[in-house]
Amino acid sequence: MLALLAFASPDRRADIAIRMQRIDDLSPQRLEAVLDIGIFAVSVLITWSKRLTT
Repeated sequence: MLALLAFASPDRRADIAIRMQRIDDLSPQRLEAVLDIGIFAVSVLITWSKRLTT
């Protein structure tokens, strides 16, 4: 019975996005990582512009 409850539980996933690129930057630098250990998953996306000055 407990095993069925575990399979019926909603998907436990956290998505974190930190976007620091300039609006006009068409190809920002990007770092993406996913950690999935079965019980829960965490997805992290970080973007930034190489050129910071205007």
